[in-house]
Amino acid sequence: MNNAKVFLGAWRIVETELWDVEDLDLAEPARLALGADHQGDIRFIAIQAGVDYRVVVRDGLPAVEFSFQGFDEGDEVTGRGWAVLEGERLRGQLFFHQGDESSFLAERENMARSRRSPANKRLHPTAAGPAARRPRVNRSRYADDEMKLRNHILETLRLVEAQAPALVSSPPDPARQFAAAGLMRCCALLRGVCLLEDGGLGAIAGILERQHWETWLVSLHVVLRGDEALHEVAGDDIFWKRLLAERLDLKFAYHPDWAGKIAKLNFKELADELGPLLAKAGETGDCSGITGYDVTYRVQSLFTVHAGLATIGSYLRYGDTSWSVESNPAAPFGGLGLTPALHTLHLAKYVFEAFGIPVAALEPVWDSLITGARTEGSTPSN
Repeated sequence: MNNAKVFLGAWRIVETELWDVEDLDLAEPARLALGADHQGDIRFIAIQAGVDYRVVVRDGLPAVEFSFQGFDEGDEVTGRGWAVLEGERLRGQLFFHQGDESSFLAERENMARSRRSPANKRLHPTAAGPAARRPRVNRSRYADDEMKLRNHILETLRLVEAQAPALVSSPPDPARQFAAAGLMRCCALLRGVCLLEDGGLGAIAGILERQHWETWLVSLHVVLRGDEALHEVAGDDIFWKRLLAERLDLKFAYHPDWAGKIAKLNFKELADELGPLLAKAGETGDCSGITGYDVTYRVQSLFTVHAGLATIGSYLRYGDTSWSVESNPAAPFGGLGLTPALHTLHLAKYVFEAFGIPVAALEPVWDSLITGARTEGSTPSN
């Protein structure tokens, strides 16, 4: 994006959902500062943390997404957040790793300074006293790995979405353009996974992860096989729309002049066929797509998509004397977004090459994600 300059500077945090205004300025004036090169810092109560941010679009508005890492009176803290620009204010959300989350409102420092009276400032803001409600955080040693993963995901989205204006076919090239549209849908689904995790809804993020895998698989077939694969996608579309027209008694034939094959897409067959396609394209090692079918499609179908014991049962809490329900269970698997991020980069490589766009910038992020996957002990494959 080109509007990064509107975020540069210091923003005074003037309001939060969880903490009183007088506590925010306990050690020093509460602020979020955003500088050049995507770096900054955040300070409030007794927290001082460095910030790594990216400029994005959120709900149609310019926004920043960021991670932070620092200390709260000697204890390490990590987390992430986002903020939308609304006039001269930032409205956003903070998420401490396995701890508190809170909305916040920030104003440009010169605007906030004029609103604050000197009488409200503390004379000796040295340390958090018992009256200050400090954020509840988990000092997990895995927090850093999770924040690194989120940063790599944001970098993936930045690199891919920045090329959207270049994904143009003139004259039209339907297969190439369809694959590019699939890549943009992969980015949207990956953002959706992150939003669900940030909103504490990781238990259902797998619904989008399975959709992401399907989009990656179909788009990859189209970019590698061209019109043949695109006709199969069209045949699937016509199959389902004709079926709906018949079942709903809509009394019209969808594409009556279609001369191609009309049949449902079989994702297992597409996954089986993917290995030879990737080998032909020059990939080495295990290029089998069936692993992704088992690990992503079937697993997510069982644990997050289809109604059953694994999905509904995750909202139950069992006890010896009573049972209860949980409104917000944990995600069934860790590393949310890792596999979709890898698949997004994988598809981007072939789409970019089809449009003549250099792919070298994708490789460091790919390597970082693979390293993170191995750290977790389960490297996702195609």
